[in-house]
Amino acid sequence: MTTDAAMRILLVDDDLPFRTALADSFSIAGLEIESFGDGQSALESLFSGQSPHELPAVVVTDLRMPRFDGHALLSAVLARDPELPVILMTGHGDIAMAVAALKQGAFDFIAKPFPTDHLIASVRRAMETRRLVLENRRLRQAVAEVSEGFPLIGESPAMLRLRDTMRQLARVEVDVLIEGETGTGKALVARQLHRWSMRSNRPLVTVDCAALPEQIADEVLFGTRIHRGQIAEADRGTLFLDEIDSLAPALQARLLSVVQDRVLHGNGGVSPREVDLRIIAATKADLRAEVAAGRFRADLLYRLETVRLRIPPLRERREDLGVLLSIFLDEAASFHDRPRLVLDAPVLDWLLRHDWPGNVRELQNYAVQLTLGLRQDGRVPAEAGIADMALSAQMDRFEEGLLCDTLARLGGDVSAAAVALNLPRRSLYARLNRHGINPAAYRKQNA
Repeated sequence: MTTDAAMRILLVDDDLPFRTALADSFSIAGLEIESFGDGQSALESLFSGQSPHELPAVVVTDLRMPRFDGHALLSAVLARDPELPVILMTGHGDIAMAVAALKQGAFDFIAKPFPTDHLIASVRRAMETRRLVLENRRLRQAVAEVSEGFPLIGESPAMLRLRDTMRQLARVEVDVLIEGETGTGKALVARQLHRWSMRSNRPLVTVDCAALPEQIADEVLFGTRIHRGQIAEADRGTLFLDEIDSLAPALQARLLSVVQDRVLHGNGGVSPREVDLRIIAATKADLRAEVAAGRFRADLLYRLETVRLRIPPLRERREDLGVLLSIFLDEAASFHDRPRLVLDAPVLDWLLRHDWPGNVRELQNYAVQLTLGLRQDGRVPAEAGIADMALSAQMDRFEEGLLCDTLARLGGDVSAAAVALNLPRRSLYARLNRHGINPAAYRKQNA
């Protein structure tokens, strides 16, 4: 919980001796004070670009001051943050005005002259109210982030930096290149940047460059006389180019004019047209290495990477593993109507020992497998009676667990699993069918 010393109090009074005496009393009481001699300078401090969590905890102001009085300051404070407590200090002749201010939203008023401890007691009550307000805001934000997707959950320094950077970038009209391994949540970050941006009421058009059929990729992106392409659909909104490292060289060349000049050259003699869009691209590959290998255009990379945003893999934020797995276990228990699994020492030990190459997607699959009794400590459990099974049955059980492990680790990518297991794709599919394993179950989250 936030301590008194960590919460600032803004004190405003044009009477210097009285203000100095109050400041000394607050200091003796262990309260941090920032004092001002007029409402205008206090207001300038309040509006100096601070985010809501950097605002003072309480504003204490005299009601009658020249030029910019306490009533005007109250109105300005409530406009800045309606839940910021304001305590008014008033003379006896101003009681009616103070009561009206209470109806407007003031927290309290103290009539002069008053014992200092009465004011300090009121300030402490206001600080406790402010604590609750800030805590509720924090919880609401956490709930919103959970509902929007799990990869953004976490209190590790890496995730705190990521969320802060995203909030700063969201409302700035610059292109963003998102870098991150498979399963880290690149698509989620792109969606969140759009939601927080000034284009949020316009379309977010997602193009999975890795899934574009080669024969029609050009038409899908740039359109024809008959239909608008994806780039035109994103006009006035956001264009998200996922897995842009998979884009064919010819399409990279055509995309360059869109990124560079915001001009769309359609197919079939369609006249060039200007497009107003923000471009967010995502890659799991090192595009600089792709440029060096001749697989990606350097000029396109330079224009896409106005800002780079790197999503940390799970192995770099292990302190978030426990809370993420707990959330996934709740989700899996609810979805599959199973008891909620308790995190015990072996599971926590596995969490910390495993490198999670499939990142958040792999962790979510692991939670499902734990809930269904298919996994324990990252291994297939030694169930009662398994030693009495026929050898073929034991081998089938082992093979099923190995297939599940591999698909979870590789995010359901059958081609990658076939390479990892040194099996032909046809043979791998036959084994998956025999065990009733659906690779799509390991691709639930598009990250």
